[in-house]
Amino acid sequence: MLCPSCASSINLCDIDKRLAKRFDILLGKFIENPNDSIPKSLKTWKTIKSAYRFFHNSRITDDILIRESVKDTVKKLAGEPSSFLMIAHDTTHIDYSGLQVDGLGRNATIENTKGFLVHSSLALTEAGVPIGLLSQNIWTREEPVAERNKKQLPMEAKESVKWLNSFKESLSSLPPNVRGISVCDREADIYELLCAMSAEKHDFVIRSSHNRKLACGSLLENKIDGKSVLAEYEHEVQRVHEVHPKRTAKMRLRVCEAEIMRPEGRGKLECPETLRLNIVSAREETDGINKSDRISWTLLTTLPADSAERAMKVLDIYKHRWKIERFHYVLKSGCGIEKKQLKTVHSLKNTLAFLSIVAYKLLWLKYEAQACPGQCCEVVLSKTEWQALCCHSNKSSIPPVHPPSLSEAAVMIAKLGGFMARKNDGFPGVKAIWGGIRILHGIHETFLIFYKEKCG
Repeated sequence: MLCPSCASSINLCDIDKRLAKRFDILLGKFIENPNDSIPKSLKTWKTIKSAYRFFHNSRITDDILIRESVKDTVKKLAGEPSSFLMIAHDTTHIDYSGLQVDGLGRNATIENTKGFLVHSSLALTEAGVPIGLLSQNIWTREEPVAERNKKQLPMEAKESVKWLNSFKESLSSLPPNVRGISVCDREADIYELLCAMSAEKHDFVIRSSHNRKLACGSLLENKIDGKSVLAEYEHEVQRVHEVHPKRTAKMRLRVCEAEIMRPEGRGKLECPETLRLNIVSAREETDGINKSDRISWTLLTTLPADSAERAMKVLDIYKHRWKIERFHYVLKSGCGIEKKQLKTVHSLKNTLAFLSIVAYKLLWLKYEAQACPGQCCEVVLSKTEWQALCCHSNKSSIPPVHPPSLSEAAVMIAKLGGFMARKNDGFPGVKAIWGGIRILHGIHETFLIFYKEKCG
């Protein structure tokens, strides 16, 4: 489905040229039909067998696949002028509780669950387009440490070290011309992580999880409450379910500078005693909304926030964090990672790393089409693919002379996946696009049978 320039720039030739060729073939096949089981996705026995052999091969590991994926991401950045990059970090659970595979550990705090935890770092352009991974770690959870003992452990002995590792791996991957800003949700509000990022002069926007003690003797939330409102603005809240319908939230913006104190615990003694950060607070004040349902963001950042314009920029950066959740959604629902049934932990990890590449490429298509709507669709589709798409969409047997734009092609693909394209529907979502890609594959195969000679 995706042309070689955007689908297959990952190179495994250092391992084996035959494996590299097999990787390219499988990547294209899974992008065309990612959601089903491996036999349904690949269809022919020859391709199915090659996939099982590839994932089972001892020379292929999840570390190798992710390392090559990171190289692919960095390659896209290396030739660019000085640029700004957001790095969204987050963790998800992959559930394999129904599989009888030796070596699977706990994947959640719930008993009798089996699978993996996956912590990924997704690179986003300034326009918010996901372009690839900068880090990914896959592991299983050991038995939980008693809560009373956690504060006494150094960070290296805690599961939360995943945040520090992903930050270091992402930072080491960035070329010199790229300025990175890490964006994380509340789970990353960890004092050691804040200190490590600050020490490396790496900017971040992290949602606060703790009402931290301040050097002035106050608490963080009390200091924010004492600040006057810097600006008021409206924020469109999407519908979650019937209880939380779509609404326009009235927001109030406050900012301050705060010197937070180092928390208690032996594991934090090597960190500085205090850390000075900027705080951006956005709280909803909409009438008729329960306090528990109102939006409330308190963001810790190293970015300047001394004006309404700069504070709104911090908020805009944080909003892009949601895209790593979309990445996990595509990995699970779009690529059906939890439906893939293999017989070893090694094969499952390889499949997970492989489909992570498929997931971010599918996600890229949606956001690239939104960010750069006028560019030619041939960055994604081959000539016969866009011709087949246009013929089907226009109900015409004669292909157009010129290719459609990327945005036009994305909408046509999404319509195949169920997108209605009504006046107020906005741009199609990634679910409609991946569903449309699957259908386009069949349309293209039929098109080639009847029009191969005409299309050249």
